[in-house]
Amino acid sequence: MQHGLSKRVFLSFFSPLSNDFTYLFSFFVIFSIICKKRQNFLSYYIHLIKYKIKKN
Repeated sequence: MQHGLSKRVFLSFFSPLSNDFTYLFSFFVIFSIICKKRQNFLSYYIHLIKYKIKKN
């Protein structure tokens, strides 16, 4: 589901026929996905630091 959606967004993103709305929407979707990944990475990194502090 997610892969198919991202593929459709990717196609609409580079389609010359796409209007401004689809362009903005695809940009927003990609931005939100990047933010989610970064947030997960940050939380994982914080947990790692806390674990290291507890160990010492």
